[in-house]
Amino acid sequence: MVFSTWVVPLAVAALLQTATVQAQQVFQPPGNSEMAYASIPDTTLYIQGGFDSNYTNSFYSLDLTQNSWPVSSPPWTNRTAPTIILTPTSRASISNGMTVTRDQKRLVIWAEPGVFWMDIATGLWQSEVVGNVTTAATMRYNYRRAATHGDTGLIYIPGGADQGTKMVVLDPETFAVTTVDMPSVLLPGIIGLYGWVWSDLRKSFLMTGGELLLDTNLSQNQNIATSLEYFPGNNTWARFITNGADLPLISRHCMVQGYGGRKIVVYGGHEWNQGVETLRGTIFVLDVPTMTWVQGDSVSPTYVSSDSACTLTGTNFISWGGSQAQLNKATLATPIIFDVESRKWIAQFQKQAAPSPSSTASTSPTSPSTSTTSSTLTDSKGSNVAAIAGGCAGAVLVLGLVGFVFWTRQRRRRAEYASVATNAAAASAVGAPGVEGGSGKGVGGVAGVGGVAGVGGVAGVASPQTPSTYYNNTQQDYFKTGPESGRGPYSHYQDGHVGSLNVRDPSTVQTIPVQTIPFRNPQQIVNFYPEFPNNNAQRHPQATPDTFY
Repeated sequence: MVFSTWVVPLAVAALLQTATVQAQQVFQPPGNSEMAYASIPDTTLYIQGGFDSNYTNSFYSLDLTQNSWPVSSPPWTNRTAPTIILTPTSRASISNGMTVTRDQKRLVIWAEPGVFWMDIATGLWQSEVVGNVTTAATMRYNYRRAATHGDTGLIYIPGGADQGTKMVVLDPETFAVTTVDMPSVLLPGIIGLYGWVWSDLRKSFLMTGGELLLDTNLSQNQNIATSLEYFPGNNTWARFITNGADLPLISRHCMVQGYGGRKIVVYGGHEWNQGVETLRGTIFVLDVPTMTWVQGDSVSPTYVSSDSACTLTGTNFISWGGSQAQLNKATLATPIIFDVESRKWIAQFQKQAAPSPSSTASTSPTSPSTSTTSSTLTDSKGSNVAAIAGGCAGAVLVLGLVGFVFWTRQRRRRAEYASVATNAAAASAVGAPGVEGGSGKGVGGVAGVGGVAGVGGVAGVASPQTPSTYYNNTQQDYFKTGPESGRGPYSHYQDGHVGSLNVRDPSTVQTIPVQTIPFRNPQQIVNFYPEFPNNNAQRHPQATPDTFY
């Protein structure tokens, strides 16, 4: 009894300890290179196949949803690999084109002898033999990348058919394969090991770098500067022009899209020229709206590689694996992380969403020959602030000048009006000749309106008001618009005739019938009534009849 009381708890404790140790043994994939890779944005990075010391058909994924993890302990998951027959010469498991379908439900790999796809929800693989003998022969030496059209869902693989002279267009729903000619005018030969992504903003595919596959002997291969863009809408190829930093001649590099399509990152690779390999630890970020490249800090020589897998999630660019030497295929097993916002390499993954378009600072496009380094970009942010301040100061200056011109014109108009009023008062003091009326003789002027000819026998007398008082009444009463007086002194003007004249008096409003006098044009009316300046551009807005607008 005593024996059982302590043996049973001890056995339970041993079992618990074993389970804990097993749970703590997190999966860590070995170093690898030349893998196929693809991502569900901000969710999962999938990596398949590749080469370490031998060809491999391994398949695993990196969780991109966790908030934080160190580069020494990434959240890997080992997965069931597709069934691909491996032979020492088939190369069927390296440098394949892999992509995620537009609905993010399937993972598709373009590899010999056909197409493999996985249902992401269940993890089950299926395969389909596609194409013909020529297509299969091209698959055998893949070195191709695949990307999904963001609108149609079709998958495009440059150089995937007819020994690299045609681009494969694969329908992942029906597995129908069509081809598009590669741009022989823009390319000097068959290429592979290029960067290839779909651009959500430009609605096109972008290609960078690559190698001319001149011969099966790799010592004859060399890098070229492609910078090509394919527009599926009209089936055309063109070179795209960029500003900022210049990309080196690289191949076997990593190229991914992020920030909702506003950023494209190119990292690593090597320059391969006549059998001499130079690894590149450089990283470049393309601001797609301005098509401007910015170069970030180079990675430590310890982690420089080519043929790595990568993804861009939020502000974090992650690269894993890759080869450090062409001959011995030394590979990396530790991921490296680049913060796109700070343009620095960091040791800790911190999940952070990409800034919204309104808060993302981007440099203005410059001439294609201008080179922009990261320090230049930093200085340009301060220049933007100075430009905004200068623009505000300029706007204030312009508004001040406009106000001064307006004040000067108003002052000139008032002076001219005062002069007209003074002349009119002087004329009414001696009486202006009247116009012959129907039953009487007009003399002087209409009372209180000095200088307007009397009409219809109404006797006019000199205005008792001073010129300054007359000017005020002219502005406030006589030419005041309203339902009882029409607009200005003329209540009706039609077909060159004046029908009546409204005179607004401070105490009464009186409509005086006038003789119908034909005029050829409104200017004669202006000349007949000297209150209105002959220069219409200087007229007082409240003292102008509608017909003068």
